[in-house]
Formats: sequence, structure tokens, C-alpha cells
Amino acid sequence: MRGSTARRLCLLLLPLLAAAAPAGADWLVTRAGGRVETQGPWQIKGKLVVFKTPNGMLSSLRLADVDLAVSENATAEAKAAEDEKAKAATQEPAKPERKKSVRSLTDADFSRKPSPADSGDTADDKASAEAKEAKEAKPKGQVEVSSWSQARRAEGDGIDLFGTLQNSGDNMATDIVVKVQLFNEAKESVGTAEAVLAAPSIPAGGTTSFRVPFSGVFAFTQAEFNVTSKTMTMAPVPNGEGDEKP
Repeated sequence: MRGSTARRLCLLLLPLLAAAAPAGADWLVTRAGGRVETQGPWQIKGKLVVFKTPNGMLSSLRLADVDLAVSENATAEAKAAEDEKAKAATQEPAKPERKKSVRSLTDADFSRKPSPADSGDTADDKASAEAKEAKEAKPKGQVEVSSWSQARRAEGDGIDLFGTLQNSGDNMATDIVVKVQLFNEAKESVGTAEAVLAAPSIPAGGTTSFRVPFSGVFAFTQAEFNVTSKTMTMAPVPNGEGDEKP
């Protein structure tokens, strides 16, 4: 009879055992070994142990079927475990391991030759410098066209170019030849002629005029001058050799 009663008690306790345990719950341990979780502390009323289930329903067990001493120990252990869990949660979390600093190398960490952009030089500055060097490298004595203009020929069959040659050298220029080529808008040649000079030579620092006839040419967009010359070095006269004898 007693065994049948214990089995019925276990069946009644199964729904209670399946309920989830809230924090701070108490426990009732039956003499048959079952455990019942209660919501808050349980109370002894006469021959019953009255308590609330985890879902808040009022329930009871026969006092004769509950082992009070074991229930108190189970409740104390449960509360101790909850206190330890709460204490661990309030402790400062462990600081993450500090990683070593890793430096990324860039182009600035390596020496390199400065580029024109770094030095502030532009392409125009570089071109100007090269042109200046080329001009300084030109040998003295070169004859150049300093100015020129055009006019219709008196015969009415074309145009003439008039201009001036400049000898910027330190010596006399001789065997001067000036060839001129004219081009149209399509960069096509429309005529080539050789200049007629007012003088066959030009002294150092001197000038002379020229004329270039273009018969059959009435219009052009560009003129290209090609000047060649030779240099005559004048040797100084030794002292006394130029004097007349008495």
C-alpha cells in the first residue's frame, strides 16, 4: 500500500520536476528521492507542506512524504550556487591580451631619388632649362635671321620675303647661304628658294639684308629658314710690320 502511494506521488510530482527553475528557488526533497522546486520558501501547515510552483500555482505535499532536513540542505546548496554565479557575473571581465604593435612600412620608410615633382620642377621648367643649355652650347659666329616680312612682287607673279641677318659671333661670317621653304596650312611645301644677300659676308656683331623671291607663290602659313656660314678668324698684325719704312 505504501509503495503504491509513493508511485502515485511521483506521478503527481513529474510536472513540477519539469518546470524551469527561477533564481533563488527553494527545493523540497521527498522521502522517495524526488525533488520539487518551489517559488520562494515553503511552509508547514499542519500535516501539509504548502508551497508555490515555479509558475506561481499554490500546491502542497504531505508532510510525512517530505524529508525536511534533506530539503533544507538542497535549498542551501542551490542558494550557494546562485550566489557564486552572481558574484562571478559582477566581477570585472578579464582584460584581453594586448597584442604587440605591428608597424606597416611604406615608401616613406625607404630612401629614394627625388622626382621632378618632388623638387617642384615642372615639364615647362625642364624644357626651358634644356633650351637654355642648347642655346649656350651653340658655337659663336652663327648667323641667324633677326627679322623678316613679306610683300607682293612688283611683277605680280608671286611674293618676296625681305629680312635681316645678324652675326652674333666674335669673328667675321663668310660663305653665307640662306634657304627658305614655305608651307601651307596642311604642312605641305608650296615653295623653296635661296635668298639674295646684300653683302657676301658679315663682320662680327654686324648685319645685312636679304631678299627671297617666290614666283608662283601667293599665300603660305609658315616659313622655315636654314642659314649656313663659315667663320673667318682675323689674325692680329704683329707690331711694326704694318709701319712704312722711311
